[in-house]
Amino acid sequence: MNRLIFACDFEDKESLMNCLKKMKFVEKPILKIGYQLFLTYGMELIRELKNEGYKIFLDLKICDTENTVKNIISKLNSEHIDYLTIYCGSGLNSLKLAHKKFKNKLLAVLLLTSMDENDTKDIYRTSFYKSSLRYFEKLTKIGYLNFVCSTDVAKKLKKINEKASFYCPGSFFYNQNKDQVQGRKFLKSMKDYVDFFIVGREIINAENPRVIYNRISKKVS
Repeated sequence: MNRLIFACDFEDKESLMNCLKKMKFVEKPILKIGYQLFLTYGMELIRELKNEGYKIFLDLKICDTENTVKNIISKLNSEHIDYLTIYCGSGLNSLKLAHKKFKNKLLAVLLLTSMDENDTKDIYRTSFYKSSLRYFEKLTKIGYLNFVCSTDVAKKLKKINEKASFYCPGSFFYNQNKDQVQGRKFLKSMKDYVDFFIVGREIINAENPRVIYNRISKKVS
């Protein structure tokens, strides 16, 4: 199983399609599509990629009132979307409503990985991990089993609920200075608690994206 999700951090469709063509995937990966591409090209792009055999990870981090969330998900065709993200700050009613439609296709973003301890202490009056844990405990009670979070948080939460799956974004593998993928010992440890690795710029910005993608994919599968 390919546990690598390719984050398509491109400014436009042309750049995305050119990259996908050059990658010459042996096995079509999961593509993470974010706000920039989705707001510009909408479901038309999603359908096109889906028709080409890709699985779609639509990273919208939906966060709004119950009625607004209801309107958003009513316009998203679950047949074309394999994964959809919702932000935990939406509130339990919104989270329950979204889960009712998308069920296990829905991934809860516990906290933005760009946040740090100072942010969570200012906003939630507690640590980054404890803030994540609080959301995690509430969401597992209403049926959520898929979460987006940092690797540090995933390592701790996996011990609490082994049935939960963790999708972790970041730069894990490619050392630009040494031109190599990080060692087996490092990856073997992380694979025990990270179910899917989300990597984008680390591949896109490499001198040879196809080579780096294949190296990473091989290591995590």
